[in-house]
Amino acid sequence: MLLAHKIELRPTAGHIQYLDMACGHRRHCYNQLLAHFSHPENKWSKAAGYQHFMRVIRPTFPWYNEVSSRVTRNAIDDLDNAFSHFFRRVKKGQTPGFSRFKRRGVRDSFALREAEKFDVAGRELRIEKLKTKIKMRQRLRFAGQTKQVTISKHAGKYFASILVETNEYDPQDHNREAIGGVDLGIKELAVISNGTIFPANQCLKSNLNRLARLQRKWHERRKEAIAVCSGCGQLKNDLTLSERLYSCDCGVNMDRDFNAANNLKEYGRHALQGGQKRTKESRQSKDHLGKLVDIVNNQ
Repeated sequence: MLLAHKIELRPTAGHIQYLDMACGHRRHCYNQLLAHFSHPENKWSKAAGYQHFMRVIRPTFPWYNEVSSRVTRNAIDDLDNAFSHFFRRVKKGQTPGFSRFKRRGVRDSFALREAEKFDVAGRELRIEKLKTKIKMRQRLRFAGQTKQVTISKHAGKYFASILVETNEYDPQDHNREAIGGVDLGIKELAVISNGTIFPANQCLKSNLNRLARLQRKWHERRKEAIAVCSGCGQLKNDLTLSERLYSCDCGVNMDRDFNAANNLKEYGRHALQGGQKRTKESRQSKDHLGKLVDIVNNQ
């Protein structure tokens, strides 16, 4: 039986350069073939596609040799598959949906359909013409003969879909005791068909409720906005929202948001320190930090 396992890859910068290049070469070859056989005088067949590839496309673009030769060669199979579906839909009277040119960044992929062009060992993937192996996030689930690999790119991540011929899975041999249904719910996290119940985790819900209560309490205690100099701790009551520059008699002259950020940093440091340090600072009533804490606590 043939089974596929899709695994996320962990490529290095060098690997990424090769994978992107291979996707680009395959896309370019596919578009070259499609452009040629879109003309009515050029009748498509797999043999005709191969002849045009070997006689025209490959000699014209020698940089195809930067990657495995099968990366671009397999574009012929991909286009043949697209044309087969097109003609099948035409015969059935369905909307044909003629194949479109591939665009960069949209379903980027390439395939190696020959076992000698790649190899899987443990959590590493070897690809022809790539000097080092690519680490995989996990091992193959199935033991057997690897037949082909398709490398794809989605949202900046790379995946390998590896097709394996294996005897480990028999669809007719089901162990009914090993099969279970799982219902994910709201009241309970999960309920298993064997009667096992996993209760919902209430920690997040209770903490969100606590946060909402504290937020309401803060808004109840808060009066008007305060402005305190981060240099000397002097309170400034006449700072309007239109004033973006904070100026103080002590010589401080900076952006008001930067001034506020400095005050918050000192207040946070004070709040996180131990009792001995806090007691010492509380005695220094003229200290800037002490003034700031008193102002904030009295709001």
